[in-house]
Amino acid sequence: MRQDIVVKETNGSVTLSLKKAIGKGYGRFWFTHNKCRYRFLKGSRNSKKSVTVSYEIVIKIMSDSRRNILICRQNYVDIRDSIFKSILRAFNDLGFKENEDYSYTMQPLEITILATGQKILFRGLNNPTSITSIVPQFGYLTDCYIEEFYEVQNKADFEVLDGSFRGKLPEGLNFQITCMFNAWSKEHWSYNEFFKGNMEDDYEYLDTHDYMDFKNENYIYGFGKGLYLHNSTFKINEFRDQETYDLAMSEMKEKDPERYKVEGLGMWGVATAACYPAFNDSLCKPIQELLQEQYMYYAIGIDTGLTQSDGHKHAVLKNQDPLQRVRSATTMTLGAVTTGYQKIVILDEYYHTNIQQNFSYNTDKDIHPGAMTQPELASYLIIVIKQWIDKYANYIGKPRHSSLMNGMIDVYVDGADIGFRQTLEFEARKAGMYNVRFYGSGQKMSIQARVDLENHMQHYGNFLVCKENCPNTMREFKNARRGEKGEARADTDDHILTSIEYELQPIWNEIIQRHNFKLQG
Repeated sequence: MRQDIVVKETNGSVTLSLKKAIGKGYGRFWFTHNKCRYRFLKGSRNSKKSVTVSYEIVIKIMSDSRRNILICRQNYVDIRDSIFKSILRAFNDLGFKENEDYSYTMQPLEITILATGQKILFRGLNNPTSITSIVPQFGYLTDCYIEEFYEVQNKADFEVLDGSFRGKLPEGLNFQITCMFNAWSKEHWSYNEFFKGNMEDDYEYLDTHDYMDFKNENYIYGFGKGLYLHNSTFKINEFRDQETYDLAMSEMKEKDPERYKVEGLGMWGVATAACYPAFNDSLCKPIQELLQEQYMYYAIGIDTGLTQSDGHKHAVLKNQDPLQRVRSATTMTLGAVTTGYQKIVILDEYYHTNIQQNFSYNTDKDIHPGAMTQPELASYLIIVIKQWIDKYANYIGKPRHSSLMNGMIDVYVDGADIGFRQTLEFEARKAGMYNVRFYGSGQKMSIQARVDLENHMQHYGNFLVCKENCPNTMREFKNARRGEKGEARADTDDHILTSIEYELQPIWNEIIQRHNFKLQG
């Protein structure tokens, strides 16, 4: 990759130092040096894959007026807030101006080079056959970039896409398909298809190097030849906050080596690995010990499972807690944060599913009313909130705390269920509880970021759970697994975890800042 490149001429030259802009580690990948049809960027999180690819896309299309570029992701709706925005930033960084050099539209999502009519097109692979009909008005469709390639679970979908890039091109042009992904599981079909026997994981090497790669220009596959594989580690990103991020990686390496291999070194992992490997019994404390803490914040979170509250059970994965997993439930938790945002503490929970099973519901009456309609459930949640007020603030002789359940009580309810939130508010007012305010949840942090932060807090012993009051909280933390497609957390049996994240949403930023935690996308 050249150290400097002229990217635009307007009353002179605008020269960009690519080394300064995107740094080291991707020189052999860069399109000016790499004509392989198939290129795979496999690596850790925070390894500059997205920003490097965004710069390459802009420079590639602006350097040859015959090229048109297709960018894909499994689901079309996910593209707008990811690589699309990154490409627009790259245009700006490279000195190109909107409505002078390029323009873009949101429906359909595409970028047009104004001088030539070239296009950068965006499509979802959930309908791969629609891609075969793309015929650019100017030039040729030469390049395809697949973001989050791990989401492409069907080899046949990739083959349809691959077949769309064939035919005879003019001299100097070549087809190129580039795939970027985090390798959550070795079970993904791409391992056997491209990596096996060509580039296997090497822990000792990756732990001491920025990256490893493999190149075979004569490799035959599909509709062309040339294979390039690149495995990046977190060390490839010289722009990282080395003081805090490297410390976090060192902690992860010591306490959770399997997660470190995947998220730190970019190695193949196990998709259904535990989300919270640091969660253990030492984080589960008796209520009397937790009531000795001084709290600066508390709130209640409610996750609703009303649309499918059939309580269907899921089989338990090997080595999981023997309690069965529940698909749908309505949960409520009381969470608090200690002075200085030092610790997150889950003090109490309520768990409802419309089936009979051995769960604790944690009400003073110690009863479970059985299957309930939505209004009945709303009324019962208000009863539980009243019991929590009595439990922590009012009754002499019971656990009480000067800063818990006093004054205004904020409750954050599943934002997708506006009707249930309104029903809760109606029931609270009917019960004379005017000091309880209800808000819709509005999570701005991704699930991956939330899981990472919770892991970070648990690693340092700063995420505590009441062992008497919160059996389902403990169960869900222990049972939580990654999704089969590499999702940060499988969307099953995480109802308590979701309600906890609702109640903490107003103060995530303060917790992040106080703990010097760096969010990684």
